Amino acid sequence: MKMKNILVDNMQIQIYELTNSAKQIAVTESILQNEKKTIYIFVFGPAKGLDLKIELNEPNSEINIFCLYIVVSKVTLKFNLEVFHNAKNCKSNILYKGVLLGENSQVFWNSNVVINSPAKGTDTYEANKNMILAKGAKAYSVPNLEILQGDIKGAGHASAIGRFDQEQLFYLMSRGLSDKQAKRVLVEGFAIEILENLPLEAQKDKYINKIMKLLN
Repeated sequence: MKMKNILVDNMQIQIYELTNSAKQIAVTESILQNEKKTIYIFVFGPAKGLDLKIELNEPNSEINIFCLYIVVSKVTLKFNLEVFHNAKNCKSNILYKGVLLGENSQVFWNSNVVINSPAKGTDTYEANKNMILAKGAKAYSVPNLEILQGDIKGAGHASAIGRFDQEQLFYLMSRGLSDKQAKRVLVEGFAIEILENLPLEAQKDKYINKIMKLLN
């Protein structure tokens, strides 16, 4: 696993990149008082997966997690995410998006956000979206919330698993694109929700190029 730290506008940014990892990676992060941190996770190739634990133990802390994964043939990828809101006025925003590119590939995404009793004013949202391209590919998505404090700003979750939008594909092909070119456009459009948040253009270009290579 590769990890990079960046500081942009007083926000701590960590970028994790998983490629060809032979074992499940485990990471734990504790967010300090008034600290804002954003974590980006990129998974390409035959990685095993990531167990991520976030602890918001001090007031007014914030965590944003953006993950993009491209799953190749016969690979099983597992994500386990735990976020603990243990202090007041903390915020968490979570978005995992993946493209199941290879035949018989699988993704398991399990997320549990816990709002404990001291965590007044919590604001949290978690989402997982999967696009299936290949025969036999399957995605399993289980978002969960445990709310032990009634005085919160908001708490929600969402999950979506689907194939290409055939109408969009037909439209692009009617404009002169080949089937392969049209799919590349749709995959890039699907991924851009993650990539557009990256603070450096060079990083965006890097990961767009990685996606395009996998689609070739």
